[in-house]
Amino acid sequence: MSSADSNAKAHALVYQFLQLNGYTQTAELFEKESHSVAYVDSHILKTTPDVPLSQLIQEHELNSVVGAMKNTDIHKNHWEKDLVEGDGSHPTILENTLKGVHEGNILYVSIHNLGSMKVIVTASGDKSVKFTDLATGDIVKCFNHHRAGVLSVDFHPQKPNWMLTTSMDLQTVISDTETEAVIQRFTDHSKFVVRGIFSPDGQWMATASYDRSLCIYTWNEQSGYQLTKKFGPLVGNVEAICFLPDSSALVAGVRDDNYLHYISLKDFTDTRYNMNSNGDDWVSFTPMWISVSPNGKYVLVSTDDSNGRVILFGIHSSVQLRNFYGSATDSLSAAPRHCWDSNGKYVYIAGGNDCRIRVIEVKTATVSYELSGHTAMIRSLAFDPITGLASTGFDKTVRLWRSEDTTMR
Repeated sequence: MSSADSNAKAHALVYQFLQLNGYTQTAELFEKESHSVAYVDSHILKTTPDVPLSQLIQEHELNSVVGAMKNTDIHKNHWEKDLVEGDGSHPTILENTLKGVHEGNILYVSIHNLGSMKVIVTASGDKSVKFTDLATGDIVKCFNHHRAGVLSVDFHPQKPNWMLTTSMDLQTVISDTETEAVIQRFTDHSKFVVRGIFSPDGQWMATASYDRSLCIYTWNEQSGYQLTKKFGPLVGNVEAICFLPDSSALVAGVRDDNYLHYISLKDFTDTRYNMNSNGDDWVSFTPMWISVSPNGKYVLVSTDDSNGRVILFGIHSSVQLRNFYGSATDSLSAAPRHCWDSNGKYVYIAGGNDCRIRVIEVKTATVSYELSGHTAMIRSLAFDPITGLASTGFDKTVRLWRSEDTTMR
């Protein structure tokens, strides 16, 4: 078809649309101007097109969706090959319950090696961080470096005695777990610092805050960690962050934002990936917790969706590989959490109203088991290949779970 024929057909489509929708006067004016401006004869203009303009648009949109689905299927096939079926090797037994560790709600738990001792690390609304000997149940360390509840804990990958804590007191602290001394204290946020993490190579540190900002720090041998880049104000609170395993980028999730942000640590460019499968910008959930799979190929996102939705993405991708669902939750107070099994075959998700932990087989997206025991909202999960699964929350207990073929050590 020549450009002249295409031009004439386009005018005929518009003329037909105006007539069909009652724009009579506009159609008459369009007919006159089409002849004088575009040199389209009236008999050509009034030729009835085979397909109305509105239907052409609908078909175009449908073809776009079909094309996107085909493209998504291609990408899914690329990611699918690395998903491995479960083998039943996941915790099913409540091994132990630690009570009385903290006076306040326990907001974070992790499993750490303190020299030759395996300890459960807990952070609480009572302003303290405590180490509990897994073997004896005794509290062996107590840190009081904050003036308000402690929200997160992380440990340096090369210096395991360096502990990073963030708090409701707006501060971030690096302390020495051997001497209990403060190594560095940071005051770069104006509201709660909800998360602080070291990069896998130890060269970077990042903090996320309810002041709608994200801070990235670089390690310096002479002066320690120094603020290198601050992002903000963003559209909402920064709820979740994680580093990629090769320390090339930081992934961030922000409230009122339907994108995952991959921030390059080379030049601090922000590459955004839409979390909506249809590609629109409707914000229907917030990413509340983000982690990378053990094989480094997937990103798992817990959301505040009322159905407990957790989404598995390919890394550096908008492709939704799996959707997992926990129990119903009140999105206004939701703090959904998850953690990976070290084998990558299972994920553990919690944060729903029923206070249960769901064991999800990643490849099939099925619930393999449910762990029950907590009596209030679960706030944090941690997994260790030797210890098993640790969970904690607003019932002020820490519960330790193991599989049938292992014993807690």
